[in-house]
Amino acid sequence: MWCCGHTPVSLPDADVTVEDAAKPEREPAKEEPKPPELQVQVAIAGAHGLRRAEWMPPTNGLQCCCTLVVEGREVHRTASTKNVVEPVWKEETALFVCSSILEFTVWEQDSEGHDSMLGRVVLDSAELDAVGFNGDLQLTGVAEGQQGMLKVKIKRGGQEYARLPEPEIQLSYIGILATLKNPLVLTLTFRMAPRPG
Repeated sequence: MWCCGHTPVSLPDADVTVEDAAKPEREPAKEEPKPPELQVQVAIAGAHGLRRAEWMPPTNGLQCCCTLVVEGREVHRTASTKNVVEPVWKEETALFVCSSILEFTVWEQDSEGHDSMLGRVVLDSAELDAVGFNGDLQLTGVAEGQQGMLKVKIKRGGQEYARLPEPEIQLSYIGILATLKNPLVLTLTFRMAPRPG
């Protein structure tokens, strides 16, 4: 039957209810924006305070290395050194982080390839300020009575490493001269030249 000049249209068979027609289409889930990635350069200089200075290593060829783990993935492992008391590595690596945790672990390795943890420290990259970081990080899990420290430098891409504050040595001399009733106090302050690197 013709009505109002429209041609009848046949609709495909569909199970559509009035409730379904009234529901708006579901919007696709919005992804949370990821924080921007930050390029950083990490320098692992060395460690100290891992063992007592008088500790003597066994003769089975112990070595020491440090690993850097970001988001559960090892991104750098230093070369092994035979100095397991105060190891020095002076190695750098570049990586991209976005509010990531940087986990540094110092390992002792025996001649058979077994690793034993000497100390560990975690640094949140969100805590890095605009100038980066240059200093010692306190290691946890070191031998009892030791204050293990890891020397690390971190800078953002394209920047220089932060400078260490210039160390000062202050000496005081108290001398009593026979001709004076009051003691003489002499204070000398020396500024050390900054260490290179």
